[in-house]
Amino acid sequence: MEARNESPAGPVRAGVPAGGRIVVRQGFYEGLELPLDADWLVIGRGKAAHFWRAELTLSREHAAFGWDGSAFFVQDLGSTNGTFVNGVRETRAALRDGDDVQIGRLLLRVALPPERSMASPEGVS
Repeated sequence: MEARNESPAGPVRAGVPAGGRIVVRQGFYEGLELPLDADWLVIGRGKAAHFWRAELTLSREHAAFGWDGSAFFVQDLGSTNGTFVNGVRETRAALRDGDDVQIGRLLLRVALPPERSMASPEGVS
């Protein structure tokens, strides 16, 4: 894993809430936990990604996990094989605690503190 101070979205900013992480559930590095402590965490097979693996099912910069100031999200970066959240192909999706994200053969589980999961719409519990 390699850390960078800048991302395709720009420099990493302060203010990302503590405690968010993604856990590798299936695939290479099973059990590894990656902290969501920067605005942008890129996963891919290119060495420019923050977390990279030479895996043919991953694009060079496959997907990014991020913080938009109010919620964590995952965004596909134009990958060939897509990014799936709970089995649904997504271009960009807000994340909730317990969501499964499939990137190539890599299955990830999102672990967020309760107050940082995407809020329910008003009136819905």
